[in-house]
Amino acid sequence: MARTKKETVKVVGGTGYPKRCWAHVPSDDPSTWYLLMYAGPDDELPDGESVLHCVEAIKRAGFARSQSRLLKGELPFAQGRLIAAWKDALPHLDIPDALTQGAVTVDETSTES
Repeated sequence: MARTKKETVKVVGGTGYPKRCWAHVPSDDPSTWYLLMYAGPDDELPDGESVLHCVEAIKRAGFARSQSRLLKGELPFAQGRLIAAWKDALPHLDIPDALTQGAVTVDETSTES
């Protein structure tokens, strides 16, 4: 998936990842984007291992409270995006409770934004 030259990205390890690669995207400001779901910025689908890492981050005690990355009320939207990513990357596995408890369901296109 080719990116446009003007597309905003968040750089991780020297690689720029566009907004669609992140589960938590509360604004257009890349400094607010967290929970990377893709192995590469041009990948068509989320990466299973990356999605699993995101779920583990959510499951860690106090993730939403101890880090200002997810403000109160934003976690359900990140969970919804991760559910869509899970269905693409790990369809053979059951969706974990950490994603379904309190999640806001989003359609499959949500990982594209």
